[in-house]
Amino acid sequence: MLDTKIQLASEKNLAELLPFVRSYHKFEEINLTEKKRASSLRTLLRNKSLGEIWLVYSSIELVGYIVLCTGYSIEFAGVDAFIDEFYIEPKFRGKGIGKR
Repeated sequence: MLDTKIQLASEKNLAELLPFVRSYHKFEEINLTEKKRASSLRTLLRNKSLGEIWLVYSSIELVGYIVLCTGYSIEFAGVDAFIDEFYIEPKFRGKGIGKR
């Protein structure tokens, strides 16, 4: 298993995050313009009440990201959250990073 860590992303990480999000969107056939993709990420990075993004590192190399978005649920009587996107670069898949 690879040495893995996650780090909370901030707006300063936008440039390094965008290529990973682009790759995930290509894989999932999500069609957004680059402008809309960057704007959506920027909105989330600026407003923690909407959710948060974590960068996934293997040793010191950025290998992916995970996005947790928040909402409100009557069923759960308050704030809930869901994983909106989770992407690991293909060459790092199957090495236990997602389990960690």
